[in-house]
Amino acid sequence: MADRNLNQTMRDGRRAARVSVIIPAYNRADLIGETIESVLNQTFDDFEIIIVDDGSTDSTREVVRKFDGPIKYIYQQNRGRSCARNRGFEVSGGDYVCFLDSDDVFKPRMLERQVSLLDSNNHLGFVYSDYQFINQTGEILPRPEVFRGRPLRRGRIFHFLIYFDFIPPSTVMARRDCIDKIGLFESSLEPAEDLDWLLRMTSLYETDYVPEPLCLFRKHDGNTPTTAIEDATIRVVMKHLSDERTKRTLGAEWRDTYFDLHLMVANYHYNRLSMAAARKYYFDALGFCSSSARGIGVFNLILKSFLGGGARNVARRVKEKLQ
Repeated sequence: MADRNLNQTMRDGRRAARVSVIIPAYNRADLIGETIESVLNQTFDDFEIIIVDDGSTDSTREVVRKFDGPIKYIYQQNRGRSCARNRGFEVSGGDYVCFLDSDDVFKPRMLERQVSLLDSNNHLGFVYSDYQFINQTGEILPRPEVFRGRPLRRGRIFHFLIYFDFIPPSTVMARRDCIDKIGLFESSLEPAEDLDWLLRMTSLYETDYVPEPLCLFRKHDGNTPTTAIEDATIRVVMKHLSDERTKRTLGAEWRDTYFDLHLMVANYHYNRLSMAAARKYYFDALGFCSSSARGIGVFNLILKSFLGGGARNVARRVKEKLQ
């Protein structure tokens, strides 16, 4: 890790800001102003904002130009948010880097608390914060059911994250030298490229979190559809399961984890009536099964997959007749 007592990175003959906040944007004229303002209102002031406009056709540029401060605006042809984030990182200079989505919001102490946590823990590759969900107008929403009962984690968290993605990218602050080591975002994995990036990060580095909701994660009609995220998440999980390094990262529990995740992927395809794909992953899961009871359960699922949706419809009709 870089020594925080050394001189800060120099860029163009000037000392770079401690923190680079990179904001990819596409047609966000309605929300990006609030996002920018939330960064400008931070209690920690040694930062730069880099906005990469990914080919917006609305008035995003005009909204950005209304703000004064350490803001760099870059326009590029539409190539996707991964390319926009990567471009922002390439022109940034901060030792610490945040990737803030253009519809999300920082609370005033976000940078201050995260910089303090990284400064005092040189072994951490990145930190994140707790977060709240808001709607289009900024009202606080209840935490979605899927997130309830899932605590935030610190330390080595790869084995938690590969089961469930509980870290929105807007909550993360990472060390530049760690990003240099793991690489940037892979556009082919959108819209789950941030999960892939975090899995690569957590496979090498420990993390910690600020137990305050310092980031507001916005839910609105412009969010990526859930089905697209689920499809991409499956691709990311399978990418990492096919990498032999994942077994070393997981350690002694790798076989049980591989079983669970192959079963999860199989059930995902089963619920979408993709029975051939479901059977493939059920059979793969059997290869990692450590108990006969679990194996019998998977074998029963394979049998059910041959009956498919038709069997479920028959069962439903029989049940209706009996009621």
